Amino acid sequence: MNLNLRLMVLGLMLSFGVAPFASAQILISLNKTTTATSTEGAFTASNATDASGTTFWSSTSTDIKQSLTVDLGQNYDVDKLQINFSDGRLATTFDILFSLNGTSWDTVRTITGNTKLSNWIYGLPGLARYVRFHGRAKANAAGYRVSDFKVYGYATTTAAQKTAMDSVANRLGRGYAATETADLSDYIDKMQANGKWPINYSDKAWTSHALRLGRIARAYRNPNNVLYNDPRVPAKFMLGFRYFINAHFTSTNWHDTVVRAPNNLIIGLMLMKGAQAFRKIHCIYMRIT
Repeated sequence: MNLNLRLMVLGLMLSFGVAPFASAQILISLNKTTTATSTEGAFTASNATDASGTTFWSSTSTDIKQSLTVDLGQNYDVDKLQINFSDGRLATTFDILFSLNGTSWDTVRTITGNTKLSNWIYGLPGLARYVRFHGRAKANAAGYRVSDFKVYGYATTTAAQKTAMDSVANRLGRGYAATETADLSDYIDKMQANGKWPINYSDKAWTSHALRLGRIARAYRNPNNVLYNDPRVPAKFMLGFRYFINAHFTSTNWHDTVVRAPNNLIIGLMLMKGAQAFRKIHCIYMRIT
């Protein structure tokens, strides 16, 4: 994921008040509480998160569906993980799941047709306290054997960082938002159910989608605009944002891909900070390559 698109992820987390801004990515699963659906002999779940490649978690062979879960102890912005299998006892199909409470789970990545003992999984969507490997198909009759389950990410925002970013968002709201005075109701009315507008999405023209998202965000924060605090705007913004991310747009003009579109989206995300439609969202799937 290139730097500007990583910043888009950070911008989204800022909107939720949990951004890992200005912190280094670290191994966050080391020696954390780890459990499994089954254990073979002395090969316990904690062996997978001790950062030693010579100790293992092994599941029994009775059921192909087996899980390994690490409790990170607090919410982190999870970016990537490594799962290493041993002795040929690998999962050919498996899921990675996230949870904030250990009860409700989101499947954030599914791997099929795996033949590798060492698997790096990049571009994970963000906030989680619990991270789970769930095996659904095995390479042989034995159970799964995992030597390493390493989760990497960023600590969530400190109070000082959140205050700093609140200040940035407030300045954007007072200054930059005031530049959008046009009536953009047409943008709201004509957005399609999938978040797409009836516009040209060819090589370079797709950047107008990001521009429109930035404009409706500015209108939403401008007291002199007809869309000021309009409850439709946050929902439409998120719908359009999801469409844009899932479409994986690129351009032959590098500036469109790494500067123009990300900048519009980042500013839009920060202006949406605190909007009602964003408060219940804890992560978004963003696999951008």
